[in-house]
Amino acid sequence: MRRRVLVWIGCLLGLLLAAPPLWVAVHLRDLPEPGDVALRVSPFDPAKGDGSENLRAVARSVHWSEEADERWRPLRDGRAQDPGWVRSMLDANRGAFAALDRFLGGPNVGIPVGDYDSIMSHSDSYMSLQVLAKLAVAEGWMLFREGHERAAFERVMLGMRIGRKLSDAYGANLLSLIFVTSTQGVSLYALEHMVRESSLDPDQARGLAEELSAQRWDSATWERAWSAEYQFFAASIHDMDEAMATDPPSALGADDGLASSILAWMPRDYVWQSNRTRLEMASQYLELQRRASLDCLVPTATQGGEVVPSEPMPLTMLLLPNPVGRGFAGMAASQLERFDVKRCQLETRIALVRAQIALRAYGQANGALPVSLAALVPDYLESIPVDRFGGAPLRYSRERAIVYSIGDDGIDAGGSDPPMQTDAHEPTIRVAL
Repeated sequence: MRRRVLVWIGCLLGLLLAAPPLWVAVHLRDLPEPGDVALRVSPFDPAKGDGSENLRAVARSVHWSEEADERWRPLRDGRAQDPGWVRSMLDANRGAFAALDRFLGGPNVGIPVGDYDSIMSHSDSYMSLQVLAKLAVAEGWMLFREGHERAAFERVMLGMRIGRKLSDAYGANLLSLIFVTSTQGVSLYALEHMVRESSLDPDQARGLAEELSAQRWDSATWERAWSAEYQFFAASIHDMDEAMATDPPSALGADDGLASSILAWMPRDYVWQSNRTRLEMASQYLELQRRASLDCLVPTATQGGEVVPSEPMPLTMLLLPNPVGRGFAGMAASQLERFDVKRCQLETRIALVRAQIALRAYGQANGALPVSLAALVPDYLESIPVDRFGGAPLRYSRERAIVYSIGDDGIDAGGSDPPMQTDAHEPTIRVAL
């Protein structure tokens, strides 16, 4: 009996010792190359026209500084005035605005897909465009205080037009779109405050609301961006292939923890499988492309606007093949989710300002705010603006004089207090007669 027990124990120990190597050996084979045709981007053809030089000309002509940024900040919502400084900055940037006109009227920017250095060089120029959007806001407020209301709105809208032009850039990825959302945000913030003090008539209100709608991105913009971003990650996967082929311990960060150290001693073909990684990444980007035309109502990977830090690789990651690739894809997923929410946040901010414009004009014409947003159609709006968080019409409270979104948590909490259109959790705008 004792001998039989010892035999069983020996067999069990043998199986336990043999199981891990057998498991690894069975899963050494990578998957076939993924079918990611829908995420591929054809090479950029400069012969079709490239606005990059026009963009660089803007950057070379801009005169701005950190001190200028500090002086602009109190002017952005119209509460402060400094016409002398604004005129001096406009004179210093005449060449930059002339270059901007050539850029806006010229061909779209071309960014070689997956070329990190080119993306970064363009991002430096994008900062110059944002500077001119800020200066246009300061000029708009100066015109507004001088009684030139229509000209003021036209000037403040410059950031929206810049953003729309950049969103059409060939090869624009998420880094590009960060600058686009920020530049359009400069206009939206100023428009909200200027509308609150304006004397809009119905025709002017409708025209301004339609202009805002025209500067929105379409779903194709986001689809192109997700494809370009996928190509950027595909290039990173290729770099990882080369690193794993030459120095696996360094590529795996063997000094970063127990799990990484164990990975460094395991077969390279088990811990890193590029096709399997690309397949997982491609499935994420294809899903984001599918959602580009849909509304957002998804749990986010953010906390207070910041990405939740990734945890160290757990030992359980070793139980399935391609642990490094799955970790690679997992870290990207939280970033992608955040930017999908940014998409709906920008769309909703545009919708909020459009509703605010119509409500202001209605209140001016009728001496009181309407009972519901339905009263704005068709004289002030073609239809009630949609809350991209959920897809329903924007919420409105006549009693509180606010129009608001349910935000990224999908819960109608009655708007933010105080009202803030930049609040991703409860984007809200205060309405004034």
